[in-house]
Amino acid sequence: MPPNWAQIVSAVAAAAALAIATFAWRTNVRTYRGSFRPVVRPVPARHPNGTINNGRLILKNIGRGPAISVSLVEPPPPPGEQWPLTHPGPIVTTVDVVEPLGAPQGGGESTRIGRIALDIPPLRVLRRNATYHLFYQDLAGSWHETTFEFDDSEAMTARHFGRRWWPPDAVPREVAEAAQIVRDSA
Repeated sequence: MPPNWAQIVSAVAAAAALAIATFAWRTNVRTYRGSFRPVVRPVPARHPNGTINNGRLILKNIGRGPAISVSLVEPPPPPGEQWPLTHPGPIVTTVDVVEPLGAPQGGGESTRIGRIALDIPPLRVLRRNATYHLFYQDLAGSWHETTFEFDDSEAMTARHFGRRWWPPDAVPREVAEAAQIVRDSA
């Protein structure tokens, strides 16, 4: 008995339609999640006399979408030096989430949504002329990085790298282990 070509063509067309619909759905989900990119901007906290408060750092998310698993990582020790054996590791402090910057909540700039004041532990205050790293995730679980440093004239320089396509070992192991989004399910 000869094959029924109408049924074969219909089955192939249905399989192709299913494959195209699945691809379109996955692309849609990734595009939606990808439209929410956080940009965490560090701002130096200042004393009343205008000098930098190296025990406090202000983070503002000026991007779209929350910054998740935010970690402040200190630079390695200067060449030829090592951290003491009691050193707690590269992560200075963490924040679960920094929401996108919103309107003030009645108390002025200090009460804005998306503005977080980080208290730096007393033994780990921010050093001048040292490059610090902020690592954080977006909703899709991709890592982003912002670096900053203070110079001797109390000026702050920040650089946002955005979503990084680096090898996994470029994110410090301690930061990756603290990730709240461990994989993209879509």
